Amino acid sequence: MTNKSKSVLYLIIALIVLIVIFIFWQNPLDHKTSNGNTEEISTANLDNAQKIEISKGDRTTILQKENDKWLVSTENNAEANLDYINKLITALKDVKQGTIVSQNKDKLPTFELAEGQFTKIKLSDSSNNILLELLVGKMGPAYTQTYIKKPNSDNVLLINQNLLLSLTPTSWVKPPETNTNSTK
Repeated sequence: MTNKSKSVLYLIIALIVLIVIFIFWQNPLDHKTSNGNTEEISTANLDNAQKIEISKGDRTTILQKENDKWLVSTENNAEANLDYINKLITALKDVKQGTIVSQNKDKLPTFELAEGQFTKIKLSDSSNNILLELLVGKMGPAYTQTYIKKPNSDNVLLINQNLLLSLTPTSWVKPPETNTNSTK
């Protein structure tokens, strides 16, 4: 081996070592930040939810539990689609913490969290105690992420859950039963 090829080999080895050190130092595969840039979201008591209010702009949908049955109060107390409600509550329970991406009020429109842009969700128990209240903005950089904010906080959080899918069914009303077993 010539001196020139040895030098190139040493440079390649040094480059590989630096890349490995950089990967371990940056840890790009770790989705959790260890530098304190996260905020906890308490979703412990959501099984006690008796009322769910979903508001966007001037439109509000109210889902209320009466006698173990969910009703859509804003649709003449029509029976609610339990699958949609269960998916929403499960999605909210999966939200444990969010990564703080901004604390600048001027950037709220960027995340669709300015007044008139966000979807507000509020869950209450039978005594009207608020269990969870969130402002939901646009989808995050990945399809499985959403920007959210607590109402009295400046922190915009990025969560690893697409809440928009759970908040926007075509209708919260249970579809009519269809008779699929009819015979001719």
